[in-house]
Amino acid sequence: MAEEQSTDIGRVIANGIRLASDTLIAPGSSQILDGKVGSGLGRFAIGAAARAVLGPIGWLVVGLDSYAKTTTGRGLLERLTQQVSNTSPAAAPAASVTVPPKA
Repeated sequence: MAEEQSTDIGRVIANGIRLASDTLIAPGSSQILDGKVGSGLGRFAIGAAARAVLGPIGWLVVGLDSYAKTTTGRGLLERLTQQVSNTSPAAAPAASVTVPPKA
């Protein structure tokens, strides 16, 4: 039981460090810490461009996307597109319509 709690606390601390590094230092920092240097540098470049265009909000959004990608394996955009495709009317099968014969 004590080992389980210590691993949970360790995971919380590690995720807190990842979140702080992605939002306060630079987007992609957590991926670089995980050894995914190319992906981390790409997120940093996107974050810099987003900050130039959208200001600090763009930087924060890319940082949160990087954090989500590191912790769950899917970024925010992936989650959003999956949610939209699951709730899209086009994804639902069309109801069949029967036309009564003319008399």
